[in-house]
Amino acid sequence: MPIEAAQTSSNRFLRRRKNYEDEEAVEEERSGYESFAAKLETSLLSSIRKVANMDLGRAALTLQQMGISFDKRQAIQALLKLSKENRKAVLKLIK
Repeated sequence: MPIEAAQTSSNRFLRRRKNYEDEEAVEEERSGYESFAAKLETSLLSSIRKVANMDLGRAALTLQQMGISFDKRQAIQALLKLSKENRKAVLKLIK
């Protein structure tokens, strides 16, 4: 004769654990923006505004014709690849 067990009631309370990985990812993203903003200079803001609404190919050509160095062109192109919210966050950090 097998013995059967059945649960009659459940009084478990589940606690939400803090997700430290998400917090670390946000902090990494912020520090990434700060290092990214360090590559860009305030003198480049006018150039960024000129190419902000262009596609990447046209923006690259325009930046090259403006005589901007390769490293700065790469930084501006990386900025253009970001979403609008992230772009605003980076532009606020440029000093």
